[in-house]
Amino acid sequence: MSRKWFDYAAAHPSTSVAIGVVALCTGDLPTREEVALLVSLAVDAYPELGRHPVPRPAGSAGAPGTPFRLDRQIFEVEAASGSGQAGLRAVLEQLTAEPLPEALWGVWLVHGHATGEFAVVLRGHHALFDGLLLADIIACALGAEPRPTRSVAGPPPQRGAYAAALREARALFRDRGRAAQPVPPSVKLTGRVQYMWEGVPVERMREAASAHRATTNDVYLAALAGALRAWAPDPQWLAGGRPVRVQVPIGYPHEAGRLGVRATAAWVRLPCEVDDPAERIALVKVQTDRLRASLHNPHTGALTRLVSRFLGRFDLDLQYHPGWMSMLVSHVPGPAATPTIAGRTVTAGVPLMFLPASQYLATAMCDFAGVTQLCVVADRAVPDVGELAQQWVHQVGLLGGHE
Repeated sequence: MSRKWFDYAAAHPSTSVAIGVVALCTGDLPTREEVALLVSLAVDAYPELGRHPVPRPAGSAGAPGTPFRLDRQIFEVEAASGSGQAGLRAVLEQLTAEPLPEALWGVWLVHGHATGEFAVVLRGHHALFDGLLLADIIACALGAEPRPTRSVAGPPPQRGAYAAALREARALFRDRGRAAQPVPPSVKLTGRVQYMWEGVPVERMREAASAHRATTNDVYLAALAGALRAWAPDPQWLAGGRPVRVQVPIGYPHEAGRLGVRATAAWVRLPCEVDDPAERIALVKVQTDRLRASLHNPHTGALTRLVSRFLGRFDLDLQYHPGWMSMLVSHVPGPAATPTIAGRTVTAGVPLMFLPASQYLATAMCDFAGVTQLCVVADRAVPDVGELAQQWVHQVGLLGGHE
């Protein structure tokens, strides 16, 4: 998986493949030395963070596996004074346009946008991290005990793998060229991104899930279906019964202390054409129940493993092609306990999803400090992205009976 992410990034140089999390904090600004101590906790738990990644992207400096100075991975950025969330977003959009540090990950301390507030940003190349691993590293940086070393299961027996790959290929090609795009084709991609986010209390998500005997992930997806229906700037985007087909990455456990990507692609149809919120979540739940059951099959993800072996980054180009996928939808788990950073209060965590080449928008959700935050990343040409995030909050309220 890591090799093909490097190849994908090289093939799409204008697309940032970094993912990350922004911790929104209140209190006095910590020093770089305090932030360096937190980074060292993560490096103690994941020693590979302290070395040049293997494999290295073509043309990069530093011999694979050699140490580097950690202080070169910590940066400080001052936003426009008093610019608020808009100023913070501007900094994030600027970071997305800049290359990653030599180790392909970094920590940025952002301040100045509001009195008594700051943000700590962790970003890294997708070849090094997936969402589950990123959550573990953040937990270690915030003082959590490293997980006990575990053995990662090897490849499943060959018998049955090709049959599973064939089933997954049929599912992939069933909707070939038909995925509905909520953004009109007249909107031309710029290659630059914008971020918008909104949050709801975690308890409100749980109430909505309990009301429908569902999970908070089901609430996330059903609310997104309703939000897209209300927001989409192209009134004809559902014409002809084209499916709204989203990719939902599913991560698998990592070996403690090791970097890398252990994930497979799963597909969910969002019932955007359905009027009733309760019916929408019921339709989502049927699919996610089937998806969760499939995770008990050792051959789940066989197509991804097979295609990755022979086609490398072309697998990613295929998955993210707008003919197959309407958008990328991810969930980055947050720490179980309410975190602090160098004794300062963390009020929320904003997940930073990458925007695949040729895609208009993507979303990521994260539970952090008692707040469920939805972040929308979109090409800068897409209008009214903030309204999409607000519509999602409204739809969560409808599912929970609060609207």
